Amino acid sequence: VSRGDKPAAFTTEHCKVGMLVCADMFDPPTIKAVVDLGAELVFLPVAAMGTHPHVKGHPLTEKLATENGVYVVKVGNVSSNARGGRSAFITPWGIEQEATDTVKDSVMTIDFDMQKLREFRKSLKR
Repeated sequence: VSRGDKPAAFTTEHCKVGMLVCADMFDPPTIKAVVDLGAELVFLPVAAMGTHPHVKGHPLTEKLATENGVYVVKVGNVSSNARGGRSAFITPWGIEQEATDTVKDSVMTIDFDMQKLREFRKSLKR
């Protein structure tokens, strides 16, 4: 993955993966463009710095997952967690897992059910 000015998605053996970066979350046309590329899983690195408002949960990320029928891997920077940048796995059905430590690095893993997601996506109006 490298810097660019266009939406990006790539195919893996399991699914199509899209990339958004931090403030892309605030730009519906960018989100739509990534989903339109076929993304089923979206990587979303974020950096919630000191100016980020305090947020409970992941409201924008949950909206992204639910409205677009995607899984989201939100990757926050260490120490941003207290301000809303906590790493998490988000599905159209809610937060599946969230980083619990706000200071230390950690590794999280999850098995996403791609068949369940594909069935859900069929129910979305496109």
